[in-house]
Amino acid sequence: MSRLSYFGVAALIAGLVVTTSISAQGRGRGGFGMGGGQGGLLMLARSEAVQKEIGITDDQKAKLTALQDEFQKDSQKVRTDAGLPEAGAGGGGFQNLTEEQRTKFMDGMRKLAETYNPKLKEALKPEQVERIQQIAYQAAGAQAYSNPDVVKALDITNEQQEKIATISKDFQEKRQALFAGGGAGGGREAFTKLQEEQSAEIGKVLNKEQAEKWTKMKGKAFDTTTLFGGGRGGRGGRPGGDKKAD
Repeated sequence: MSRLSYFGVAALIAGLVVTTSISAQGRGRGGFGMGGGQGGLLMLARSEAVQKEIGITDDQKAKLTALQDEFQKDSQKVRTDAGLPEAGAGGGGFQNLTEEQRTKFMDGMRKLAETYNPKLKEALKPEQVERIQQIAYQAAGAQAYSNPDVVKALDITNEQQEKIATISKDFQEKRQALFAGGGAGGGREAFTKLQEEQSAEIGKVLNKEQAEKWTKMKGKAFDTTTLFGGGRGGRGGRPGGDKKAD
């Protein structure tokens, strides 16, 4: 996976997990945790590393493949409407959209999630869906703290939210600078480092009880650099090392 492609995937996952999650299904905002379009569980379920992690059967894999093919056709229209190039066209994409285009794209993908949520649930076992949600939280990095369901689960106060927002804004500017440089500042490693630094800063805002709850919500550490050929054992990418999510 190219640096720009990796950035696009990472940004998309982070962006969708901000506003939706597994428990958001049925509340009118789609459900990142239950398939959330190209940035949701369906996207993660395409990863060989994730499939190995959740132990899917051949029958489940066949169902997922058919579901992904169906979804790809629908998601292409959302991409086109938002001004993105066709999937697989290469080059930049999501990170180069205007704010208006980005919002239109994210809203379109969330609407698709409302259609594909039940279908994904039918293809996987509840515990498999739950594990992918945990991986999704890890892949989203520090931006997951902006998820309304995460805020509620951790009982994050308004004061804490303000502090987290300030930290996030600072690091968002740093990520945008990295995107603008096409990854020249260190590529995936630099992006991952920024995520780690941001998570560390936000971690200081949480109290002990909140930190323990968050650790439980994320589940056991998963090497997110293996997603979509981004790390060791992946296809099309250079070795990613043994980096685990915080």
